[in-house]
Amino acid sequence: MSNYAANFIGGLNTVLRNQALSIETKLHAMIAMGDLCLAIEEHFQPHLGESMDCLFMACEISLQVPQNLEEEETNNKLRDAIIDAFISIIHGMQPLAERDPMLL
Repeated sequence: MSNYAANFIGGLNTVLRNQALSIETKLHAMIAMGDLCLAIEEHFQPHLGESMDCLFMACEISLQVPQNLEEEETNNKLRDAIIDAFISIIHGMQPLAERDPMLL
């Protein structure tokens, strides 16, 4: 799986950066990013910076004040996906952190 990680992660980051795509699509991309990190563990490390940048951008979007109930619901879903991705990345990177905490 780690042999294909760069292509998958690059594609997911492209989805997260593409403003033309729906939030719903981005939710799935964030969760997939975390799942991929869990699957490949320390092999995710070369992609950690760019992936975290994408998640931080999503965090900023999720903090926008909703104008209506639908936007509030979307923001809550976005926050859930962000938290899910962060938790998965933390757990996926755990083996690397145990070996050498300075690498993270």
